[in-house]
Amino acid sequence: MAQSLPADPIATAQRQSLDLPEIRFSLLYWRATDAARNGREALLLHGLGGTAATQTPVGAALAERGWSVRALDLPGHGWTSWLTPEGVPVQDPESVEPARYRLDGLGRLLGDAIRALGLSRPPVLIGHSWGAGVAAAAVLEHAPLERAVLVEPPFLTADASRSVAEDLVSSLRPDTVSAAEHLVSQGMSVEDAQLAYAAEALTLASPLAIRSAATENAYGPERFLEWWRRSRPRARVDVIAGDPVAGGLVPAIARPALTMLLGRGRVHYMPGAGHTPQASHFNQYMELLARILR
Repeated sequence: MAQSLPADPIATAQRQSLDLPEIRFSLLYWRATDAARNGREALLLHGLGGTAATQTPVGAALAERGWSVRALDLPGHGWTSWLTPEGVPVQDPESVEPARYRLDGLGRLLGDAIRALGLSRPPVLIGHSWGAGVAAAAVLEHAPLERAVLVEPPFLTADASRSVAEDLVSSLRPDTVSAAEHLVSQGMSVEDAQLAYAAEALTLASPLAIRSAATENAYGPERFLEWWRRSRPRARVDVIAGDPVAGGLVPAIARPALTMLLGRGRVHYMPGAGHTPQASHFNQYMELLARILR
């Protein structure tokens, strides 16, 4: 539990593990800055093709603001491993039953993980993209949490979801050098402090996990909204949405539905920001997040 990430311009984090009966979660932990400690807990969930390490800027910034922060490697990503009935890590991630990646099951699994962490108080879930879907599922499965923030939830049709998944699978690489070259070719700067983490993530993600996240949950936003209305969750949920023109996945047509579902003032838009506002508009994103969570 004492392995630290390589130093970056912001902070370092500790690698930890958490065993549940069917999975061994790997996670990163940022200790709250003592001078700013506020006693609150945050749990960060990455999107498809990401890892806990790709959440470093947000995790470190929250820790500097007094939060105790953890970020999970979600199933099929990073160093998290499914376990056999004997408690041994599954050696071939492509042999896992695809149904394990259904959102309802992942929501229950996340609730179990939160309980097992034994946090000082229920956490705020902050999920990006697929991680936002998992966070929303955790809300619907009554996970013990303070509230949730869904960043760019994948408000996609089934066909669009599968298309995004295939594009991402085509980006996976066998080693970090080729992964970094690919990311640079897609516009990521070679000077970006997060390039190494993003490249590593593309070498660790399971194609099965990515495809299953699309096919096992490919019922589109309408059924998800029905699920939400039936469950009537009590936890406060906010959405941060980018600009569809810049690549955001929450279309303008979805805004009224989200507002009716979550309540007025709980859907927040970042003009000019695409699908990863926490990367492209970091300072603006953190200011918005601070307003939502105060």
